[in-house]
Amino acid sequence: MSVDWKKLDGLILKVVSESTASAIAAEDFDLGTDISAYPSLKIAFDGFGDDGDDETMASFALFVHEASADPEFIFPPHKETPWAIIQRPTEEATIYCWYNRDEDEWDILEPETENEEALNPDNLISILTKIVG
Repeated sequence: MSVDWKKLDGLILKVVSESTASAIAAEDFDLGTDISAYPSLKIAFDGFGDDGDDETMASFALFVHEASADPEFIFPPHKETPWAIIQRPTEEATIYCWYNRDEDEWDILEPETENEEALNPDNLISILTKIVG
């Protein structure tokens, strides 16, 4: 069975656009701060394009935990170092989403995870559907 990438992209776009709209409008780009509108997911600004030199391209990271579909689950904070967060690739998927500020368009990259059993694209569709419908 093939992955319904259009459905996955639509769910991701809904989550990311709802969660980032006010930050983008206010031009409030705070690295690493969780701005998700959904408590069981994390969305954080990840930097500008071209190593920070291209402010027309803004990167946001969407984190989906293997337990995100649980109605009681609240996304746990990541441990931090002075230069980055410490991701949990065996527990969560990271989906990088690039927003082109000039064109008002999103580019969604494929999910990254080390937990292909629980967080494969089909399961991400199921998880995100339970969260956003």
